[in-house]
Amino acid sequence: MSPTDVAALDLLMDTQNGFYGRDILSGLMGNLPVVTSTAIPAGTALLGDWSQSRLYVRQEAESAVDMTGDLFKTNAAVLRYEGRFAFAVLRPAAFTVVDLVP
Repeated sequence: MSPTDVAALDLLMDTQNGFYGRDILSGLMGNLPVVTSTAIPAGTALLGDWSQSRLYVRQEAESAVDMTGDLFKTNAAVLRYEGRFAFAVLRPAAFTVVDLVP
């Protein structure tokens, strides 16, 4: 979910001006974990069975440090950490986009 939507649910009040708090998320989502991400636009949520996906590692991640040339003079370094990965959805019907706007 978007951080904006999670904050709006956290601040949701009942008719007697009492906050529902995090309890409303567990009630609406059936105790499913809620993860916030700025990659999800406000007003939408991604709901999925993540056991129906896989992360494959093609090449182990490697780190490299460069401290040569001008970097050495300024006591700086350039760090690089990279690897080759693939993400697969085994059952597309296990994922859906939820419209949160009434």
